Amino acid sequence: MPGYEKLLPAKQLLAYTDAAIQRARCLDAGTPHKNPSTGVYQLVESLLTNRATSTQP
Repeated sequence: MPGYEKLLPAKQLLAYTDAAIQRARCLDAGTPHKNPSTGVYQLVESLLTNRATSTQP
């Protein structure tokens, strides 16, 4: 990731969220040469969904 220096504001990560979730789904679905999946993408999706619904008036 460009500009990564071990301290990264969360705002910079948001742009990569969708791509990261898609890669994790592929790993979870059995893509060859996958790394172990931790299910973190499911947590992130849940948090994003809850954030979207909790900020609506």
